Amino acid sequence: MNYKIKYSVVIPCYNEEHFISNIMKSLELTDYDKSLFEVVVSLNNCQDRTEEVILHYKSNSKMNIKVVYEDKAGVSFARNFGARNAQGKFFIFLDADNVVQKSFFKDIDKFASNQEFAVATIKTMPDRVSIRGYLFFTLLEFIKINFKKPFGKSIIREDVFKKIKGFDTTIKLGENIDVLIRAKIEAKKNNDTYMHLSNSIFCSLRRFDSEGYFRIAIPWAIAYLGIKTLDYKTYSDVEKEHKNDFRLNFKLPFIEYWHSYILYPILEKYQKRDILSKFKHFINFEKKVKNDKDKVVVNRIYNILKEAEEFVPYYKKLFKDFDFNPEEILNDINYLNKLPYLTKEIIQREGNNLIDTRYKNQVLHERKTGGSTGTSTLIYYSQEALDWTASSNQYAISWTGKKRHFKEIHLSSEFPETFPLSDRIKEYIKCKALNRINVTTHSFDDVDMEEMYIKIKKANVYYLEGHPSTLYALAMYIKKSNINLEKPLFNVFESTGEVLDSIKRKTIEDYIKCKVYDRYGNAEFGVVAHETDSSNHSLKVIDFMVYPEKFDYKQGDKEHLLRKDINGMITIFPTLKIEKIWKNRADLQEVFPYGLTAQCNELWKWWINGGSIEYNSKSKLPSELLYIDLTQDVLSFLIDIIWSNRIDLQEAFPFAYKSPDNFIKWWKESGINEYLYEEKEDNIYKELVLTTLTNSAMPLIRYRTGDLIESLEKREDGYYISNIQGRLHDLITIDNKTYPTHYIQDLLDRVGNIIEFQIEMTDSKTILYLVIATKLEEDSIREKLKSWWQNIDIRFVELFELKKVGWRDKFRYVIDSRKNK
Repeated sequence: MNYKIKYSVVIPCYNEEHFISNIMKSLELTDYDKSLFEVVVSLNNCQDRTEEVILHYKSNSKMNIKVVYEDKAGVSFARNFGARNAQGKFFIFLDADNVVQKSFFKDIDKFASNQEFAVATIKTMPDRVSIRGYLFFTLLEFIKINFKKPFGKSIIREDVFKKIKGFDTTIKLGENIDVLIRAKIEAKKNNDTYMHLSNSIFCSLRRFDSEGYFRIAIPWAIAYLGIKTLDYKTYSDVEKEHKNDFRLNFKLPFIEYWHSYILYPILEKYQKRDILSKFKHFINFEKKVKNDKDKVVVNRIYNILKEAEEFVPYYKKLFKDFDFNPEEILNDINYLNKLPYLTKEIIQREGNNLIDTRYKNQVLHERKTGGSTGTSTLIYYSQEALDWTASSNQYAISWTGKKRHFKEIHLSSEFPETFPLSDRIKEYIKCKALNRINVTTHSFDDVDMEEMYIKIKKANVYYLEGHPSTLYALAMYIKKSNINLEKPLFNVFESTGEVLDSIKRKTIEDYIKCKVYDRYGNAEFGVVAHETDSSNHSLKVIDFMVYPEKFDYKQGDKEHLLRKDINGMITIFPTLKIEKIWKNRADLQEVFPYGLTAQCNELWKWWINGGSIEYNSKSKLPSELLYIDLTQDVLSFLIDIIWSNRIDLQEAFPFAYKSPDNFIKWWKESGINEYLYEEKEDNIYKELVLTTLTNSAMPLIRYRTGDLIESLEKREDGYYISNIQGRLHDLITIDNKTYPTHYIQDLLDRVGNIIEFQIEMTDSKTILYLVIATKLEEDSIREKLKSWWQNIDIRFVELFELKKVGWRDKFRYVIDSRKNK
């Protein structure tokens, strides 16, 4: 018989709305020709949204998916009916809560290439790190391999399955043991082979979590020994009946204390970190009076400046260019204003010049900034600096009333693929030490919100940390579902990663009934400010970690100022910004060898026509031209740099050098707007500027964060900031499913080699723009992303091609170009 389809995956379902999408995703991600296998989902009287979920998935999938309906209750009826509707040469019987690996079908191919292959069992392991789960499943694998009775997930050739007439529907527990024994006997009659697939699939531990290992193991052992008259009707009834029978509910007293006060210090010492000892420095600092605090801050700024001058190439040159003496900061903190602001563009341009030379041969920790306030940038921390950020985070969290031994939930993004076992073990141990439970999320639809609600309620924690948009979606789900909470779902919600507005805050407080705390932090500095019980929604700055300022637009870009000669006259020599760029690029030095001399006209031409765009400079020419008079030296500069490089202007004003009146009129009326960007003064919001006090490895001094604040107020106990207008995470719909952009960002970060992304929504399609490290990765990245999202147009672009929005010309992850919004 000729088979067009090689493998039929049969999945029985009874109320599997929370799990069915996981196995479907894993099958979709296998690196196998999708025309060679089919997925048969056999629905068995589902009372939930399983049918809706699988039909939605089918409409957006490239796989061949069949949905069939079996009214007779029982997993054996559902499997047999699924098999009757299957067309493959081999039937693969899995469950809805399984996950397969990428090489799943290719592993089976190794057996199926043998014409005599007929039956196989499949190695199964837990889908998350669990010591008990790992030991239990390892024991089952040992029994499966070394004893005569096979069991578990199975692969059975179609002709063999038909001869044995499928699963015995009279057996209510152990039917998989029975079918495999009969299939193995049938295969042996025809000299066909029985195999064991040793590359694991993964199984959920949900039943073990809810019923206990002991209660599940005893009936299974009885069934395995050959007694098949257990009076159970269906698996679902097993879960309802005998709920507490044989339940081993063993829990060590004070286990959370052991995790926090014994396991955590052991891990800290093992990893050669120093976090806990730093906690006392924050407490001691807060006990000081105002004047003493100010002295500590000034000394810490001085130490950062002094080390930067001595060991950081960028600052060594910068201090010299601006005649800056760190000693003066001890006399007047405002002396810091003499330095220009640091921006993401400068960090991207200078690269290793911002790294302290003492760390040249040391391992530094890389952090990537978010893209809501400018394109993503890499920041490097020493181990000491990273430990300071970890300690400051714990200190800020303590303001919510949380103790180290209180249980917590961390909301994280759900990745479509399974992480390596070593990574999962590390994360498991880390979570134990922090008394943390990771709850993964990816979209805001009702199925995912219900699953999140169930997990959070079951966890019974004090504290939850996550994006406010996610908690707001959960609160709206609770409202829509008419769930009346008798007590708070948890005590404290700490908002991270994006702006917490008043509407989200009130909705979360009203429907989840928890206390809400806001905080502000970023990849560049860690946790910067945190709400306190008495701050009235303002955020108290952690003054021991950073020194805050407000951006003064009048200071402008001090690197991009007109160069003057010894007599104070304007010259045509490139600005300090252009000079630094030229010195950092061998290609520019080769093309413009006289770029820093009086023959620099061509370098200016490159800058105006493309270099300014490449380096995200809003003004092509120095902004001071907006405010100074058109003296003769300024006019000469404009004619030399602009008029001499533009044929249209030369034709319009042929005698500009001798009679510049018409050229001056053009400049004032329109030319100035072509070449200059005027930073607008917002009457309410100012940009937050920060200076690190801890990270000497890559000291960020007077760094423009890109985040706007309404006020920066110095009170008796330190600085407070209010109404941050920073990160905005949009919602984006892909394949009829709604995702927050922070989820997209997490996934793309894990893919690797993606520098930046942007999504544009048009009336006809959704476009994903990607900036990648090397063009060699284009095909592999496209293939992986297309396996997750089918209906998206992927385009690879250069960084400067990403679009900017708003009066501040800022980068946003999502550009909405739809006419019909």
